[in-house]
Amino acid sequence: MAEKFKLIYDVKDFKTFEDADAHFEAHWEGDNPEAARALAASGAAPIKEAYEGGGAHYRDGRWRLIRELQVINYTKFKPETPTPGADNLLTKCPQCGETAHHYPLGYPAGTVYLHLLTVQDGRKVEIARHVVLSRRDGVIDASDVSFG
Repeated sequence: MAEKFKLIYDVKDFKTFEDADAHFEAHWEGDNPEAARALAASGAAPIKEAYEGGGAHYRDGRWRLIRELQVINYTKFKPETPTPGADNLLTKCPQCGETAHHYPLGYPAGTVYLHLLTVQDGRKVEIARHVVLSRRDGVIDASDVSFG
């Protein structure tokens, strides 16, 4: 059984999955005209079936189709577990308490705690993270994701 088609987007762009899905349905063809033409010419299945196991990433105002998508959820690993792509740098995130791959941005910038990662065409692309900026008077949460 193939994996489900996935939509990847920032919660700042779409508040709910339904909003993202409706926007995808309305705009994917205009954002990917070559793929739309090829799909129409072949008489193939709908886009979500043709790209099953892949998905689409909303970035810079457009949907980018992804033929194959691997998502690594670091919150499912224990901090001491060797993990793919994490270089064994797993720790507990100070923002949410979940396991995360962390890397410093360099003093005094702060630290990124990566929770989810996609591998798209052999390149790693972050899609969920907490960013903690340290200051003398406290910590600033500059995150682009939260876990409810």
